[in-house]
Amino acid sequence: MSGETVIRRSAIGLDKTGTVLFYGLGEAVTAEMLARGMRSVGVEEAAQLDVNYSYPRFLLFDKGDAAQPPKVLSALIPGIKYQKTEYTAGPELRDFFYLTRRRPTS
Repeated sequence: MSGETVIRRSAIGLDKTGTVLFYGLGEAVTAEMLARGMRSVGVEEAAQLDVNYSYPRFLLFDKGDAAQPPKVLSALIPGIKYQKTEYTAGPELRDFFYLTRRRPTS
C-alpha cells in the first residue's frame, strides 16, 4: 500500500524529551499528512499504527488482577467500537503491539 492512499490513519509518537506521548487520528488523510500533523505538534519520533475505518484505536485498560486479563475501560476517541477483552484474552489477528502484565516484586 502506498502512503498516498487517503484513508483513516493513526499514529503514536514522542516529543523530544521522550516524556510526552502523542496519539494522532485522521479521517481521509495520507501518510504524509498524518506525519506533518504529528510533527507540527512537537513529535520527534513517530510510528504509524493501523489504518482503515475500523482498526485505528487507542484503548484504555484496567489493571486487572492476577486471575483475569485486563479489560478495556474505554476508548480515547468517542464512538470507537471495541470488545472488553480485546487484545488481552487471547491472540488477535490484527494487532501490532501486545500488552504484558507487570508481576509484583516481593
